[in-house]
Amino acid sequence: MMEAAGFPSYSTRRHIGMVRKWLQQGIPEAVIVQAVTDHTADMRENREIPQHAGCFDKPVQAAWSQHQIAADLPEPPPSPVMQEWEKQARADLAEDRRRWSDLMQQLGDYGHAKREWAQTAASLGRPTELTLEAYLDAYRPQDVAA
Repeated sequence: MMEAAGFPSYSTRRHIGMVRKWLQQGIPEAVIVQAVTDHTADMRENREIPQHAGCFDKPVQAAWSQHQIAADLPEPPPSPVMQEWEKQARADLAEDRRRWSDLMQQLGDYGHAKREWAQTAASLGRPTELTLEAYLDAYRPQDVAA
C-alpha cells in the first residue's frame, strides 16, 4: 500500500492504523493495493498528492464492496452447445419463413399460399408448420428423441 500510494518508507508509522483497520475488516491485501493504486492514479490526474492513508478509506471500502458483490454472484450457467441437427433446423426454418413470406406476397391469398406451401415443404422434406417446435421435432435424431 505504501508503495502504491507513493508514500516514503520512513512514514510507515503514520499510515499503519488505517491499513490495520482494513485488514481487521477482512479486506484482502490485493483489494487494498488495487484500490490505492487506482485512487492514486486518479489523484495524480487532478494534480493531487496523497498525504495520508485516510484519503484511501472510501475507495478501499468501495472496492471491497464490489469484490464481495462479485464473489456472491452465481456462476453463469454454461451456454448449451447447439447440436448440428438443431443448427440445421433453425437455419432451414429461417429460410422457409422467407420463402413463405415471398409466396404470400406473390399469391396474395392465404388459403392458396397454404396449399402451395404444403406441396413445397413436402418436396423439400420439411414440416408444413413453420414453428421452431415442428422443425426441431422433424430434425431431432431418433436416438436423441428417446
